[in-house]
Amino acid sequence: MRADRVIFINFMLVVVFATQVWAHDATTLDAMPSAHGGQVRMAGPYHIELLLEGRGAAGVRPIRVYLQNHAFEAVTSSGMIGTIKLTDGAIERSITLKPTGINSLIGSGSYSSNQSMVAEVSVTTKDGHVLSATFTPFAKNVITH
Repeated sequence: MRADRVIFINFMLVVVFATQVWAHDATTLDAMPSAHGGQVRMAGPYHIELLLEGRGAAGVRPIRVYLQNHAFEAVTSSGMIGTIKLTDGAIERSITLKPTGINSLIGSGSYSSNQSMVAEVSVTTKDGHVLSATFTPFAKNVITH
């Protein structure tokens, strides 16, 4: 193989892998506007956007998860199921998410709006693949749009 061809192939590999790492970076995703005002994370080939509604006192509030492909285009949620595990210190809650609308799953539950709360979302696709992502929806570093 000629040297210039080897250099070109190596360059392309670096570009492809660097792009993949950048695209999955939580800080980069937090700095980008989201379609529905939630926090976005990568899960396999998809973006999962978590929208926890309401930042007031704890009570039963809606939880919505939106699914998009890598180009931020809606992905149907039909036939999918999901769960969200909300952890705030020693308090842990699991809530079932059901498909609704074109590209979303919805559930409801009681949760706090503490900055330390962590949300783990798992979505099982129609063909049995599990997509998962971890969120810090009320952390100070999160930019909502």
